[in-house]
Amino acid sequence: ESQSGAFFAHFTTISSHYPFKWEWGISMPEHVLDYPKPGMYGDYRRAAYYEDYAFGKLWENFSSSRLYNNTIVIVTADHGIWSFDEAENNSLLMMNEKFFRMPLMIYHPDVDIAMQIDQVSSQMDIAPTILAMLGMHEEKQQFVGKNMLQPVAKPWAAMMKSGEVSIRLGNTLCSMARVACAGPHQECMAKSYGEILLREISSLQ
Repeated sequence: ESQSGAFFAHFTTISSHYPFKWEWGISMPEHVLDYPKPGMYGDYRRAAYYEDYAFGKLWENFSSSRLYNNTIVIVTADHGIWSFDEAENNSLLMMNEKFFRMPLMIYHPDVDIAMQIDQVSSQMDIAPTILAMLGMHEEKQQFVGKNMLQPVAKPWAAMMKSGEVSIRLGNTLCSMARVACAGPHQECMAKSYGEILLREISSLQ
């Protein structure tokens, strides 16, 4: 925290993450419990219900605090859930891409009317968007990504899972060849393709 009172804080919620079998401590309504197929997705439904409940409590306290009128809040996830409709017969490439379709909410105290971002975007766009909202346009140029609040001619999104980098450009989805890569952060992929790939991604804008 600086002398001006400005600060940055990051919170990670674990209750909404796999394996979704925590002790929730609240009762679940029938429409959440009554899921025909047991297993991960049923557990996920309970986790999502608890997350909504807990976030509601957090927001109730936040909105009555002094931070409500001078703080930007970003709510998102690192990925979705590995569960798909078998009838869709998705390829592995499509499943990997759908795995990274996740919610994003940005609260800004000076925005009175809700707006919806429709163009394809990814987590790489969050930092440039927030910096633009703060008026830090020079700093924004240091990031690969785009301001999601401004339409671009060719909106794109980039994802990486299990050593495979996928890029969505409009309705086109493609990926780089899979390489032998493992580890929690897939460092080998970043080292092998990072600089080259980032130049190519930024040119899509």
